[in-house]
Amino acid sequence: MIVSSKMFKDQWRRMQELTYSDMAEMLMRPYCFTAWRGFPLLTGHVLSQRFGVNQYFVQEDFDVALYYAIRGGSLRVVRLVLDKGANADASAMTTIKGDSGDNKAGDMLQLAVFRGNLTMVNLLSDRGADVDAQRGGWGSALQTAAKDEHLNMLKLLIERGADINGPSNEAGCVLLSAAGNMNCLRFLLDNGADVNKRGTGSMEKTALYDAAKAKYWEAFDLLLEHGANVSLGGMGGYPPHEVITNYRPGIERIFPQLKRTFGLSIGVEGEFRRLELLLSLGADPNAQDAKGETALHKACGHHKLRCSPTCVQIAQLLIDCGADVNIVGESHGTALQRAAYKGCLNMVKLLLENGADVTIQGGTYGNALQAVCYSPKGLGTKAEMIQLLVDHGADVNAKAGVYGTALQAAACCSREGIKTMQILLKLGVDVNAEGGEFGNALQAACNLGELDMVALLLDYGAHVNAVVGKEYGTALQAACSSMRWKGSEDIVRLLLERGADVNAEGGTFGTALRTACAKSLSNSQLEIVPLLLDHGADINAVTGNEHGTALQIVCASPHWQGSEEIKVEGLGRHYKQHVLHIVSTKAKLG
Repeated sequence: MIVSSKMFKDQWRRMQELTYSDMAEMLMRPYCFTAWRGFPLLTGHVLSQRFGVNQYFVQEDFDVALYYAIRGGSLRVVRLVLDKGANADASAMTTIKGDSGDNKAGDMLQLAVFRGNLTMVNLLSDRGADVDAQRGGWGSALQTAAKDEHLNMLKLLIERGADINGPSNEAGCVLLSAAGNMNCLRFLLDNGADVNKRGTGSMEKTALYDAAKAKYWEAFDLLLEHGANVSLGGMGGYPPHEVITNYRPGIERIFPQLKRTFGLSIGVEGEFRRLELLLSLGADPNAQDAKGETALHKACGHHKLRCSPTCVQIAQLLIDCGADVNIVGESHGTALQRAAYKGCLNMVKLLLENGADVTIQGGTYGNALQAVCYSPKGLGTKAEMIQLLVDHGADVNAKAGVYGTALQAAACCSREGIKTMQILLKLGVDVNAEGGEFGNALQAACNLGELDMVALLLDYGAHVNAVVGKEYGTALQAACSSMRWKGSEDIVRLLLERGADVNAEGGTFGTALRTACAKSLSNSQLEIVPLLLDHGADINAVTGNEHGTALQIVCASPHWQGSEEIKVEGLGRHYKQHVLHIVSTKAKLG
C-alpha cells in the first residue's frame, strides 16, 4: 500500500521525537506506545487488569501513560488515562528523564503548555493540576508559555488563576522567560508583572539585564518605560555591563533581518545611547559583577576586532559619570590592563589622562606593562604603548602575575615577542629576574623553542646555569622539555656552547638527560639525547626524586612499546634509538 506524503511526514516527525529512553520505556510498557500514538481503545485494554498484560498497576503506570498521551496530543486518550486514575498534577521529572524538549517539562501541565494545546491545559486544570507549581527546568507553566512565546496560553493560564508574580526559581521568573517576545512581554507588564523581579541561582538577574545582554532593544526600552530599576544586578552583573558587551561588528550589515524580526540594534552607537540613558537614570558606573569588573572594564575589553572611536567615547562617558579607573577585577586586573592587552593605544591614553595608576598589581598578567608585553594584539602600537606606560611610571622589573616579570611575559608571546624583549632590555630590565611560571625569561624562551630569543637573552647576560623554578630547574632542562617537534636541539646546542652544565641538577626530572628521556615525543629529542651524551651527561646519575636513572625513565615511559624486540614504527622507534644510545654508553642495568 502506498503511504501518503502527509502520513509519512507525520510518522517521521513522531519517530524523530523519541529518545532512546522513550523507546526503552515503550518496550517495557506497551500502553505508553498506544497512548503516544493516540489509540484510546488499545490503551484502555492494555491498562485494564482484565486484559492480563499486567495484573498489578501502580500510580506511576498511569502517570507515565498520561505523560505520553499528552505528548501524542490525543485529548481522548488523555481523558481516558485520567479516568483510569492518572494524576493530573504528577511531576514529569519523576517519570521520564531525557534530553528532548518534552522531557524538560517539570509536570504534566507544563508539558501540555509546551505542546500548545489549550483544550488539554483546561482539562488538566479541571482535573487538579496546580497552575502555579514550580518544577523542572522551565520553572512553572506560566514560564513555559512565556518561553514558548504562546500569548493565548499565557492569557488562559492567568484566567485559570496563575500568579503572574509567583516565587522566583532557577529558571528565573516569567518576565525573564518572555524577554525575547514583545507581545508576551507587553501583556505581562500590562497585567501587573513585577518589572524588577529576579530569578535565583544562576538566573539571578532581571528582565532588563537579560534584554540588554541579548540586545533586545525594543524590550529594553519597554521595561524602562515600566520603571525597571537600572541599578538592580545579579550574578552576571548589571544592565550597563551588558549594554556594552557582546558587540558583534558588522552583524547588522550581514543579518539585517535580525533588526526587523527581533528589534535588534547591534551597533556601538546604539549601545552608547542606551548606556547614556541608564547613567542618566542613576545607574552606578562603579557597580561590580561577580568577578569584580565594572562597566569600564567591559568597555576596555569588549571590542572584538579593533578599538573604534565609539568604544573610547563609551569609556569617556563612564569616566565623566564618575567611573573609578583603578578598580581591580579578579581576572583582568584594572581597566588599564584590559585596554593594554587589547592593544588599544587610544584607550590606554584616555585612562592615563584620567588618573589610571600603572603600578597597580592584580589579575592574570600582574600589571599593565606585563599585559601589553604578553598580548599578541596591537603589534603596530606595542612599542609606543610600552614607552607610554614607562613614561607614566611603570616599573619594567615589577614582579606580579602568572609570568612574574614583563620580560618573561614577552618571552611567552611568540608573535613579535623578540621585538618587545629588545625594547625592555634597552630600558634596563633585569635579564635574570626570577619568578613566574617558568622561573625566568631564559627558561621561558628555551621551553617555547625560540632560538633568537634565547640568543638575545644570553647576549644580554642571562645566567645559563641559574637553577630556578620548580618544573624545569635550568634553562637546559627547559629546552629539553620543549614540545616543539623541531628546533629544540638547536637551543640545546647553543646553551651547551655558552657553557651550560650538562649535569646540573634541579627541576622535576633532576637532570637535562633524564628530562629529555622523559619528554621524548618529538624528533628534536632524538638529536638531543646523543648531543647531551656527547657533552658528558652522566648516564647513571640518580637525583633525589622518584624517577631513577635515564634508562629507567625510558623503560617506564607509557610510550614504551618493546620487550626484546622493539617496534620500529612511531614512538617505539624513538625509544629504541634512546635505549641504543644509553646502553652503548655502558649504562648500569641494576
